[in-house]
Amino acid sequence: MQAVETKELMWHLFQHPTLLSLTLFVATRALETGQEWVFIGDWRRAGFKSRDEFRAAKEFLEKYGLCAFRPWRESNRNGTLASLTDSRIWLLN
Repeated sequence: MQAVETKELMWHLFQHPTLLSLTLFVATRALETGQEWVFIGDWRRAGFKSRDEFRAAKEFLEKYGLCAFRPWRESNRNGTLASLTDSRIWLLN
């Protein structure tokens, strides 16, 4: 994780709306379910245009310590689990 000022981080998020939308998607799911790790599905369900765009957003958010992701597989559902790991952007109470 890199130490980055909140102002600089917000600049990155607003320059790349996919980053902000992914953090919002994870935060919304966490509020709806009340759980730390939430199912966000695959890249299509998360609203991305391509798998590469989704991967790049996940990598950035993990690199800067905002979210954590892990694959999730079940017999009839595949996708991604996500968790907010930093409260600089979204504070869930």
